[in-house]
Amino acid sequence: MKVGLLGFGVSNRAVLKLLLNEGHEVFVSEAGKLDERTKEELENLGVEYEEGGNSERLLECDIVFISPGVKPSSEIVRKIVANRIKITTELQFFLDKVDVEKVIGVTGTNGKSTTTALIHHTLSAAGKKVFLGGNFGTPAVEALNGDYDYYVVEVSSFQLFWCERPRFSRFVLLNVAENHLDWHSSFEEYVNCKFKPAFFQKSQDFLVYNRKCEHLADIRRTKPRKIPFWCGENDFRKNVLVVRGREYPLEKIYPYQMRENILASALAYLTIFDDVEGFLNALESFKPLPHRMEYLGSINGVHFYNDSKATSTHAVLGALENFDKVVLIMCGIGKNENYAPFFEKIKGKVKHLVVFGEIAKDLKPFLPIVDHTVVSNLEEAFKRASEVAKEGDIVLFSPGGASFDMYKSYAARGEHFREVFSRYRGEKVE
Repeated sequence: MKVGLLGFGVSNRAVLKLLLNEGHEVFVSEAGKLDERTKEELENLGVEYEEGGNSERLLECDIVFISPGVKPSSEIVRKIVANRIKITTELQFFLDKVDVEKVIGVTGTNGKSTTTALIHHTLSAAGKKVFLGGNFGTPAVEALNGDYDYYVVEVSSFQLFWCERPRFSRFVLLNVAENHLDWHSSFEEYVNCKFKPAFFQKSQDFLVYNRKCEHLADIRRTKPRKIPFWCGENDFRKNVLVVRGREYPLEKIYPYQMRENILASALAYLTIFDDVEGFLNALESFKPLPHRMEYLGSINGVHFYNDSKATSTHAVLGALENFDKVVLIMCGIGKNENYAPFFEKIKGKVKHLVVFGEIAKDLKPFLPIVDHTVVSNLEEAFKRASEVAKEGDIVLFSPGGASFDMYKSYAARGEHFREVFSRYRGEKVE
């Protein structure tokens, strides 16, 4: 077949050689610019390509693999659909070729990376050979070159939108709240994408899901064995994990968001080993991912937390659950969320709000609800937060928006916050 790759990001780069090995003719169409090394590699492979735009040459293809970041509303996608050309994605290619009985899928508005990493860690500690990837960083198709006991795959709403048959033998659905409404046509579409795999599961599969999530009304229409959490039988109260009604006291008190990740991961582990003790033993050696409720330390008695990964208001609300009163720093690019409910929820929690970046325009109508300051950059935000905060206060950097207005990633943004903190505390910054 003639296969088109619409977008040449990480996922389509990973699928390219597999397609060539199967004997397909491949055409690459990239809206941006390709670097010289990439163009040389494509030429050496005999792959035709275009850059700087997507032409109608894609309409000559039998099937098109779409990069997850390409919006359904884009002109080229509309033309592909109008010409009835099959659309697929790297994730579906992986699922069609792997033993799905070994695949654990994880999604949610927030917490999916940590949960994916924790499931991988605990299964590995149990002696299993486990692949970790998907939206987490390593494309799932790269696992096809190896032999694994289990595949733990983080999946995003973008990937699921383009996936025709996303079945996982174990599917973990952490939570669903407004997010990515700058990409999806509606919140309903976003919810449907997150929930989509549940409808492709079979009766022998497992669905671990958040009982408190109000957007999962269709759950009863699905076939898999359902395991709810945040309910009496499976719960997490302060430092006590509850699984199947049995209490497991923990020495450490975890942040609110981490409790949800642990609870869901424990239930996924349970579906494999029918055991909780092994999970808890492995949990002790798990290192949380950076930029997620990361405690940096104190300056003059004020405590600072780096939560740069919080790119939606749902994530910010989760972070606020850990404190009574905070000085909150928000920034980034908003995602067309409805901010009115968010401000109603934070007005009793936020002592002072410091805002900068593109999101300041979205928040402007609601800012009078709380004490606030609008600044120009992170340096100014840190300075203002430090001025407002008193001894014993919390300064929480939980942006609530994507990073791309000022930073290449949430990680780069978090690193900058760390660097500013270290400088203010008088530490040597490498």
